[in-house]
Amino acid sequence: MACATTNLLRRCTISAIRPTSQLIATRWTSRFCALVDEARNDVKEILPKEAHANQASYTFVDVREHDEWVTKGVIDVDELLTLERGVLERKLEIEVPDLDAPLVLYCAGAMRSVLAAESIQKMGYSNVQSLIGGFGQWADGDKLPIRDFQESEE
Repeated sequence: MACATTNLLRRCTISAIRPTSQLIATRWTSRFCALVDEARNDVKEILPKEAHANQASYTFVDVREHDEWVTKGVIDVDELLTLERGVLERKLEIEVPDLDAPLVLYCAGAMRSVLAAESIQKMGYSNVQSLIGGFGQWADGDKLPIRDFQESEE
């Protein structure tokens, strides 16, 4: 779910068909959307089908919460790290010491991953992309493969 009218729109703009009073119901405020939109200007993005087709070239980083991994699963790719958004900056350098490693970050709908990508770029990571539409677009929109989360992946 995104602030935009569809998951594939690159902006968090509030849909004209959704009244402002529903912002609270969707958990996104105009300031949050502005923050995501600003970060999106500095972050490269990749379509799920393109990322899937070239998955051998990337390490995927799932920045969703543990309960999301358990209840919804994770994308089925060769190289996947599960690092919750709240610990990403602290743990990523341990897991991926190469600042030039090609990374694709994703969350549920490509908002947290955009903010996370912007943050790790500030840490020096130079080859970072956010998955457009996130897990939702990968699994539900494009029907790409997912699998159950294994606790050993954490």
